[in-house]
Amino acid sequence: MSRITLPKIRKEIRIMFTEKEHPLCNRPRRALAAITFAVLCLAAARPAAADVVTDWNAIALTTVQAAFPGTPQQHSRAAAIMHAAVFDAVNAIEPRYTVYAVSPPVTQPASQEAAAVAAGYGVLVRLFPSRKPSLDAQYAASLALIPDGDAKQNGIAVGEFVAAEMVALRSADGSAPVPYSLPPPGLGIWRPTAPAPPALSWWGGITPFVLESATQFQVPPPPELMSAEYAADVNEVKLYGGTTSALRTPDQSELARFWVEGGSLSWNRIARAMAAEQQTGVQENARIFALLNMALSDGYVVVFETKYRFNFWRPIHAIRENDGTTQYDDGNPETVPDPTWTPLLASTPNHPEYLSAHSGSSSAAAEVLTQFFGPNAGFSTTSGSLPGVVRSYASFWDAAREVVDARVFAGIHFRRTCVVSNEIGRKIGKFAVKNYMRPIPGN
Repeated sequence: MSRITLPKIRKEIRIMFTEKEHPLCNRPRRALAAITFAVLCLAAARPAAADVVTDWNAIALTTVQAAFPGTPQQHSRAAAIMHAAVFDAVNAIEPRYTVYAVSPPVTQPASQEAAAVAAGYGVLVRLFPSRKPSLDAQYAASLALIPDGDAKQNGIAVGEFVAAEMVALRSADGSAPVPYSLPPPGLGIWRPTAPAPPALSWWGGITPFVLESATQFQVPPPPELMSAEYAADVNEVKLYGGTTSALRTPDQSELARFWVEGGSLSWNRIARAMAAEQQTGVQENARIFALLNMALSDGYVVVFETKYRFNFWRPIHAIRENDGTTQYDDGNPETVPDPTWTPLLASTPNHPEYLSAHSGSSSAAAEVLTQFFGPNAGFSTTSGSLPGVVRSYASFWDAAREVVDARVFAGIHFRRTCVVSNEIGRKIGKFAVKNYMRPIPGN
C-alpha cells in the first residue's frame, strides 16, 4: 500500500509549478490546484506513527535485548540481518534500489507491508527460537492489519524466502565465540577490569555487512605513553571522569549517564522518531534502517578488531597504577598517579580501551541518518540508562559529538580514542550509503 509522504507532496508541487514541465502552470487556476493538492495530501497523510518497518525494528531490539542484555554488538548484528532481509523483500516487489544480497521470486500483485512483516519475523524466529511464542503473536497482529488477498499472500512468500536466505548467508559469519589468550601483562597493556573472560574478544573477526574488511580504514595507533597528548588525555579523565570530580558540571554528569545505554538501542530509537516525524514510507524506511544497522554493526566489528589488536589499557589502570614503583610506571613526568581514583561509571567495560565502541558506532549512525534527513535535523530523545530525562540536539552530529564527551566524563575512555573512533565511524557510515542499496537510474 503506497503512502503519501512529504517528499512526494513537494515533488508534485514542484512539477505543477515548473513551467518547463507544465506550460500552463502560470495560470491562477493551476496555482490553486497545486495548493489544493498540497492541502489534501497533508490532510490525508498518515499521522506521525509507526509503520511495519519501524514496528519490527522495535520488536527486533526488544527481542535481542532480552536475549543479550546490555550487548549492543549483538543487538546491531541481529538488527542488521533482519533489516537487510526486510529491504531485499520490500525492494524486490517494486525495485527502486540495487539489491543487497537476495533476489527472491516475486508473483504480482504483492504487498510490500506483508513482505516486510514476514521477513522481519522470519529472521527473528530463526535467530531467537526461544522467543517464538511472543514473535508469533506479534506476527499475527501485524498481518491482521493487512487486507487479505493474493497481494498479502504473495508478499508473505517473498518475505519468508528472503528471511531464510539471509539467515543462511550469515550463519557462518564469525559471530560464534572463539578462545582468546590474554597478552602478557606490561606497561600500557590492557588487563580485565572484571572477574570474567574478556568481552567479545572474537567480534573483530565477524564478516562485515558493508565493509570489505575490518581493517579497510587505517586506524592510527594509540599515543606514545611519553607524549604530551597522552598526558593531556590521562589528566583530563582524571580531573573530569572520577566519581568525586569537582570540575565536572551537573550537565556533564547527566550526559555521561545518558549515553551509557548501548548505541544500537539509542540510535534506532532516534531513527524511529525521525521516520515518524518525516513520514517516510515503507520502502524508504526499509532502506534507512538497513543501512543504519549495517553501519552500526560494522562499526562494532572495526572497533573490536582494533581493541584486541592494540590491547591498550583503560584509564582506571593508567591512573591508579602509574606510581613509579611497579612495572606499570609510564615514565611520563606530566602524569601523577592516584591509587584511589574511581571512574564515574563504576563498571568499566571488560575489553580494551582503544577504540571506543560507543563513539565509533554513534558516528556511523549519525552519518547514515544525516545522509537521509540532512545536516540540520534537530530532535529530542530519551535513554534507557537515565529514564525520565530528555535531551535535545541540533543535529545527529551534535549527538555523536556529545557521545565523545560522555565517555570521557564517565571515566572509561581517553579523548583521543573517542575522537579517532568518531572519525572512523563517519567513514563507515559514508561508505555504507555510497555503495549499497543505491537508487536505480530512472527510479
